[in-house]
Amino acid sequence: MSLHIPKYWASASGSERSPHREDVALKCYGHSDSSVSEARARAAEVIERLRERVRAGAPWPDRYGYGDRPIREEILSELRGPAGALDGYVTRNGYGCSVLNSAGLLLADIDDQPRGLFDRLRGWFRTRPAPAANPMGLPASIIAFALAHPTWTLRVYRTRAGWRVLATHQVFDPTADTTITALEQLGSDPQYVQLTKVQHCFRARLTPKPWRCGIDRAPRKFPREDAALEQEHQQWLRSYATASAPFATCRFVVELGRGDRCADAERLVRVHDEATRAESSLPLA
Repeated sequence: MSLHIPKYWASASGSERSPHREDVALKCYGHSDSSVSEARARAAEVIERLRERVRAGAPWPDRYGYGDRPIREEILSELRGPAGALDGYVTRNGYGCSVLNSAGLLLADIDDQPRGLFDRLRGWFRTRPAPAANPMGLPASIIAFALAHPTWTLRVYRTRAGWRVLATHQVFDPTADTTITALEQLGSDPQYVQLTKVQHCFRARLTPKPWRCGIDRAPRKFPREDAALEQEHQQWLRSYATASAPFATCRFVVELGRGDRCADAERLVRVHDEATRAESSLPLA
């Protein structure tokens, strides 16, 4: 699989004076699969290159966009198949939720469409019942895609603010044009589609968003580079576990298609459904 999430990260910071006699603050991160010390050394190398650019008055490169570098998240677990091959990772994102990362299980994230005043008024005064052909209120994009791809197997979930679709009949290349087209046709959020392509990775949040559970997001992003920050994080984790216990992240609604199962995809579906409490009736957060 092409998915790669570095295990170790370290930061470096400093400042440099430009030819215009302006002090420029600098900060960057280095990563490594071997050690924190190697990550720290790489961060120092990047800082020095940035200092050279500032001293030379070179044009400043465009700021990194979200998704054009390795995912900087704490790895909570590696997911491996029976033969030991890596299926994916569970990581913790910047605001504290655990996230499923996979290079093979197609995950589509579809937001609810915002309703304008006209749509709301029409809903208030409608007297006819909703069409019986879609009693679960599935988005038209999901229904159309399922009809156009009868050999696929799609598991559809409701989230707090939209829908999630998992394709379980085969594994997919997240960078392939056909995959990107499928995500777009299912109605995925455009930013999610872009992230899937540039990060070589499908992602799905497994645990509730903290603010929906009544607490603030995690106070510190990874890496936490001293004992005090780590202690603060552990205290937050305990509060988060308590606050999120009464909630689910998504709810399984229906399976569409032929019903085929791919063993590699099915293992990740089980991880997803257990962590999200998808078979429960808990409120969504």
